[in-house]
Amino acid sequence: MNYPAESPMWDGHRDKAGNPTGYFLDCLVGVGDARRSISGWHAGFPSTPGRDGPDPSTIIRSAIATLSLHPPTVGVGAAVLIDLPEMGLATYIGAPLWLWVNRYDSLQWGTHTITASVDQYSASATLRSTKVVFDTGDGSTVTCYGPGDARTGEWERLRNESPSGCQHRYMVRSEMDNPNDRFTVSATVTWRVNWSTTDAQYGTFTFEIDSIDNPTLYVAELFAYPVPWPS
Repeated sequence: MNYPAESPMWDGHRDKAGNPTGYFLDCLVGVGDARRSISGWHAGFPSTPGRDGPDPSTIIRSAIATLSLHPPTVGVGAAVLIDLPEMGLATYIGAPLWLWVNRYDSLQWGTHTITASVDQYSASATLRSTKVVFDTGDGSTVTCYGPGDARTGEWERLRNESPSGCQHRYMVRSEMDNPNDRFTVSATVTWRVNWSTTDAQYGTFTFEIDSIDNPTLYVAELFAYPVPWPS
């Protein structure tokens, strides 16, 4: 929508003659069960090739920006090992390392609806997270089509498999007694957007968001020590 020329909303968005410039994008955003209306200024929108009016995908991308989606928080089923506390967060070679992102933060993993309008033009979209790709730092990646399962409480790190199958097994260990020889685990979440407009246009695009604070792991080797046979 565009406000009256005398509205204070245009302050900072006027030309040298004092005339308003640009557009205000009016967005209705669904976050979980909540709905909120957001209005933001834009210098202008490119036209749809071969059609009158603004480019709907540009309107939707601008509306998505108002959601302020969160970088994924990387969860790993590792622990401080009793026998190697000085190595910090660690796991063992061959053990199923569970991987996940925060499913309870809908701005990391979830589904949202958006309706955005410029003047009399309106576009709507549904965006949903579709997959997360974990880079495990050892040259491998793990693709999960769900947020994965968090490993909590007591667990047997050598045997239990992730219910979702979102996990990784390291097959190379860190350097012996070197707590700085670690593997960094990062994640990239893909969001898919399906959009449509009031003048019967429609389309799809995807975008990605990378994790920022990434855990590092020391990978140890489990040794079996001989036990003296009782006499």
